[in-house]
Amino acid sequence: MERWSEGLVVFATAEQAVRFVEVARISVTECAAGDGSPWQGRQQRLDGAWGEGVAISYGSAPAPSQSPSAPMGETTVVLARVGRAVTYAQRGSHGILGETVNARGVAELRPALDHVAPQLCRYTRAGC
Repeated sequence: MERWSEGLVVFATAEQAVRFVEVARISVTECAAGDGSPWQGRQQRLDGAWGEGVAISYGSAPAPSQSPSAPMGETTVVLARVGRAVTYAQRGSHGILGETVNARGVAELRPALDHVAPQLCRYTRAGC
């Protein structure tokens, strides 16, 4: 079963939006750092027509005692910041978290950002 969602968050200041993206990036890389949790995360920069972007995949990785094909959960999120706005799209499904960000998931989600991001100029200091 797949789950999809998209959204837009508008902050009072661009600094708050920058911090939101930074916390998302930090959270996924530090989420399971050394705590024995099966949850892991991957993130990479996502370039485009926006101030900054990040692609994130997170989910559970099989424990050493499990088969590598054991059903697990995996979610991919793409975030793009334009001024004081952050738009995002995400999909989650049964799957196994890979060694890198889920490229197929990013390819499926990116059109939503490419469509919305240019319209967010109203949330920049310069405007449209």
